[in-house]
Amino acid sequence: MAAARPRQPRWITTLRHALQQDNGRGWTVWEARGQVRLCHRGTDGTRETQTLAIPWNGECIPAVLGTVAQLRSAMKEQGVGLKRANALLQRKGVVALPGPATQQRIDWQLMVEGFRSFKLSSGAVKASTFERMYEPVMQAVMAELAASPAPADAPELSSGWCRPAEVNPAARGGSSASSTPPSCCALP
Repeated sequence: MAAARPRQPRWITTLRHALQQDNGRGWTVWEARGQVRLCHRGTDGTRETQTLAIPWNGECIPAVLGTVAQLRSAMKEQGVGLKRANALLQRKGVVALPGPATQQRIDWQLMVEGFRSFKLSSGAVKASTFERMYEPVMQAVMAELAASPAPADAPELSSGWCRPAEVNPAARGGSSASSTPPSCCALP
């Protein structure tokens, strides 16, 4: 009798499910040398793979979903395959390139879209909950990141508006006269 395969971590199942739910059949991912390897199988049976500059770990889901959305859009608009779409997006700076420069080239809007897609497609929250609880925080983050100079790190980013739930009654569902978003410390 053959030995049973070890179960894969839940985040991998969640990622693959969200990928197909957002993009349809024909898209899958797996680990390749610590990075995300993306595979697209076309309706004509052709298959293309591309290693993305995204580390293979439980935190990669929003980045993968956002990147695939951009790749799929470029493929459709330009009439090109996966590898060519990836090359086009890298030239535009939309897709993170491998190496030390990756940290400075993060497309934050893409990350926010990927995060939203993940939260909704995984069933973690409803659209109305996301709009009420997450959207104000995401808008505040995007505004801070667009400021000049941009924040250098997370504490600097959140110093002006992120307060513990004990200080911000809106984070616990109470009312708040303040226009500050719900506390990022209290998000589900």
